[in-house]
This record gives sequence, structure tokens and C-alpha cells, in this order.
Amino acid sequence: MSTEVKKLNGYWSNIWDKAEIYRQIGTLRRDPIRPYVLKYLPRNGIHIEAGCGLSRYVFYLFDLGFNIIGMDISEVALEKCKNWANENGYDPNMFKYGDVRTIPYPDNYFSSYISFGVVEHFEEGPIKALKEAYRVLSEGGIIIVSTPNKYAYDVLIERIGKNPKFIITKTKKEFYQYEYSVNELANFVKSVGFEILEKQHVCLKWPLYNISRWLPGGLNVLRLLQPIFFPILDGLEKTPLKLFSSGSMVVAIKPSNKPHCFFCGEPFIINNRDFSVPICQKCYREIPNKSLSMYKKGKNIFYKSRDSYKFNLSRIDPNFRGKKNCFFCGKTYNLNQHFGDYGFSVSVCPRCLKDPLKNLELSNFYLKYSWFEM
Repeated sequence: MSTEVKKLNGYWSNIWDKAEIYRQIGTLRRDPIRPYVLKYLPRNGIHIEAGCGLSRYVFYLFDLGFNIIGMDISEVALEKCKNWANENGYDPNMFKYGDVRTIPYPDNYFSSYISFGVVEHFEEGPIKALKEAYRVLSEGGIIIVSTPNKYAYDVLIERIGKNPKFIITKTKKEFYQYEYSVNELANFVKSVGFEILEKQHVCLKWPLYNISRWLPGGLNVLRLLQPIFFPILDGLEKTPLKLFSSGSMVVAIKPSNKPHCFFCGEPFIINNRDFSVPICQKCYREIPNKSLSMYKKGKNIFYKSRDSYKFNLSRIDPNFRGKKNCFFCGKTYNLNQHFGDYGFSVSVCPRCLKDPLKNLELSNFYLKYSWFEM
């Protein structure tokens, strides 16, 4: 292990040692990137979250039927994930140690690569990590990557009087991270060979939440006013003011004349350019038109419903207790105490949750957004 890697291991281990997995999971339903993950992760092959931290997405996507690996450079984070996996019925072997710039897997291995808030932490820039992502993705594989947005209004406020190229941590005068505009991030992704599918500014609410934490009593005031402010900010995300959102996100594909089908994973010759992802003739015939239509170019993601915004200081949302009847099969099942409704507007039993066709329908037509603070 090099000196730099040891330093990164120690730095991130110190951060993750103070965090708790259940709190990380509690933020999933409000994560604005979740709809893009659910829509664009291929329904085949092996997936990786590179720089997984405490692995909220790894646990979540595993429950949804995805074969996923979580990789991180922090040994403390991986140990916590493995312990939590053992305690809650997951396979601890799906967590691997690794540096996102030198991923210990062969070429063309993964169907998708997701990485959130990682590539901006390298002082040399994100290119080396993105080149590795390109290498390990199969032809037609999907990458979803995000960074802080340089134009986020909390970042602009915090940057006053500081070096505009990077944020200085409050405790050490050393490099912490860059922030990139969505176009800058898209250009980095494109420069290593990917073809851009979507690029978005995400979440106008988080900067306000972040600013409120800086002010004495700010969170208490926000909790009172959030039913007014948050819906307004949701609406502003459809306007040019989304430029000031908290994050920059890019979805891209590894281009090929003979990619693997998004749904079944079989290689084929592309003959239909109407879709944003590669779809073979067999799946084109067999996948319901309703679900297929969501992958036509220009189709936007939408939420079926939005919950009222709420805060809860308990370890488990009280709504995550009791029994429900599955929307698809009608069977009664116990709610998952950690993920509850999994961020969907209908109740779904564990078996139907993993069913590929039902999962597609859920991901495209029954998304529910909740700002839930734990």
C-alpha cells in the first residue's frame, strides 16, 4: 500500500468511523440521484459502486435484485459494512477493498458503475478514475457519476474569501475536493470515451438544509418552514435556477457497435437508434411497451408521489413497522425495518421486488420522493 493510499485509507476511515449505516440508509428516499440509478442500471450482469462508503446503495440495490459489489479504500467502512451485512442477512463478501483509480477487476467486467461524491477528491483530477471506469465496464455498460456543483448556493457562500479552485477543510490547510459544473463533469466523462445520455443539476433543497445547519437554531426554523420552502424549491428545479443545485450528475454509456442488451445482457448488433440504451430484438418483443417507452430518447423521469417532508429522531421510521399487501401478487408481508417502502408509492413484497419486469415498472412508474431526516 503506497503512502498516498494509506493516507486516503486513514482519512476516510476517520470519517466513516463517526457515521452510522442506518442514518445513511435513511437519506435514500430523498436522494435525487436514486431515480436515475433505478432507471439506468442494466437489468443484467454485475454492478459496482466505486467508493461505496457505508454502502447504502449496495444494500438497497441488492434487495431490488441487482448483483452488486461495493468497493472502498476505507478499511473501517468495509468492516462496518461487513458487520452490518452479517447482522441483517446480507452477504459480507460483496464488499471489496480497492482504489477507484486501480480497480482490481478485469476489462469489460461490470454492467454498470456508480460513484457518488468520489472522483472530485483527487487533487490530480478525475480522469484516472474515469478511465478505470471505462476499462472495467462492458460494451454498452452504464456509468452514473456525481460531484458537488461549483455553482451550488451553499458552496458559493462558503467559498467567499477562499481559493476558488478548491475548498479548504476547517481543520487542515490541505486539499479536500473540487466542485464541478455539470458541463465540466460531462466533458471529463466524455473525454475518456463515454457517450453522454443525461446530465443534470440535482437538488436545490440540500444547500438550504446545509446553510441552516451553519446558523444557530437554523435547523429548527427550517423544520417549521419546510412545508412551504421545499415544494417551492421542487418547482424551481424545473427552471434555469437549477444551476444552483447541490450536485452535478452525469449518466453515460460505453459506446459499441455490438453492445450488451440493457435488459438481458446478450451481445447484438444495434439496429434501433430510438432508444437511449441498447435493446435486442428479443427484449424489444417481450418487454411491455409501457416500460420500453421510458427508454426512448428524450423521456424524462417523474415521481408518482411526494410525501410530506418530515423529521424523525428515532433509529427506525415508525411507518416501517407492520404488514402490507403486495401491489403485484396480493400476498401479505412484513415491511423491511430499514428500507420500508423502498421509496415506491405502492407496497411490494420481497419476491416481487426482485422480479425484473416488476422492478422495471416500479423504477419507472411508482417512484416516491420523501425528505426524511434521521
